[in-house]
Amino acid sequence: LAQVVNCAQAIAAVTDVNGKTWGTGFLVRGNVLNDAWGDGIYVVTNSHVLSCPAWEKEYTRSPLNPQTARIVLQAAGGDALELEPHAAFLSQPGRYDVAVVKVKNPPAALKTLSFFPHDKELTVEDPEKLATTTPSTVSIIGCPLGGPLSLSVVGQIEGANGVLVDIGGRDATDDDPVYLHYRAPTQKGNSGSPVFDTQTWTVVALHHEGFSEFNG
Repeated sequence: LAQVVNCAQAIAAVTDVNGKTWGTGFLVRGNVLNDAWGDGIYVVTNSHVLSCPAWEKEYTRSPLNPQTARIVLQAAGGDALELEPHAAFLSQPGRYDVAVVKVKNPPAALKTLSFFPHDKELTVEDPEKLATTTPSTVSIIGCPLGGPLSLSVVGQIEGANGVLVDIGGRDATDDDPVYLHYRAPTQKGNSGSPVFDTQTWTVVALHHEGFSEFNG
């Protein structure tokens, strides 16, 4: 539980100027993504949550503009922080659905998240080998339905045991972009949430969208 609370301090509601939540984002140091970005603080979220006006035709609902968006760290004081006016990186929803935007004038000692270690491997669920193979468990912290930060839990909180079921393209013919598919409860508003490996509590993915369990 202490690890969950610690991680939550680096996770933000992405809001408009009126305080309405459009999605979730999380804080990282720039140099973990790009050496040229130094140790500045950046928010990572979906580009369908936070993007630029020129891309509005790409979306069913116009995303927020960095110039007017705010990020609110509910577990770390609740202040609404402003962003730089232009994204450092954008990728369309049909690709990686990523937006990375630098935080303007961040306060000192902000928490940031770490990524899954390169020397470790994730394991997907294999129904035929459940007796001998343990799949990686995952959990998501975000703002479902625009509400307060919540942890996705399957069963007891000690397990937080969403399960990684596949790594790959959207279908058998796709090899790029690569998606992680997992079973974990999410809602609208979880867009842009960090997906954690629960063994290390490091980030393994950026949540894109959910599908009904009865939807294939």
